[in-house]
Amino acid sequence: MIGSLVGAGVGLFSSIFGGISASNAAKKAEAELKSQRQSNEDWYRRRYNEDYTQTAEAQRLMTQARDLAREQIQNAAGRQAVMGGTTEVDNARAQAADMVSDTLADLVVVGSKRKDDIESQYRQRDAQISQQYQQLYNQRAANISNAAGAGMQAGMGLLGADLGSHLDTGKGLFGDHFKKKK
Repeated sequence: MIGSLVGAGVGLFSSIFGGISASNAAKKAEAELKSQRQSNEDWYRRRYNEDYTQTAEAQRLMTQARDLAREQIQNAAGRQAVMGGTTEVDNARAQAADMVSDTLADLVVVGSKRKDDIESQYRQRDAQISQQYQQLYNQRAANISNAAGAGMQAGMGLLGADLGSHLDTGKGLFGDHFKKKK
């Protein structure tokens, strides 16, 4: 009888302790997910709003295009000085301007694709974080259900011990506590 009572009490205590531990772990997991979501938001805002034409890669390509254009104009000027004529330098300048303009237009296209890729990565990460939140909430629901079941089992154990005591001795474990005083 005392053994079943102790067993039921230990079951109830371990159920409560397990529920508290699971709740604390869930709070830590939720805080980590919140941090991940904020980090993802910050990354997205920073990367999406960057001007791709100002990146090192784009600046390198523009510098190369300008240097190549300058070289073409200088070569045309050299040929014009040796051979004569006035249109060769003008044509070289027009071609150089077109080349630099085309390079810049290509960089804008690359920058637009880059923004699309950043948005796609952001949405994918956000969906993963949302899925982790759903798993966390499902685990919380399962923990609550398990704790309620364990509490019910411990309570039934106490009632069973009371009934066993009543059958063995004619008095229940709790009988003296609920009697009316005369």
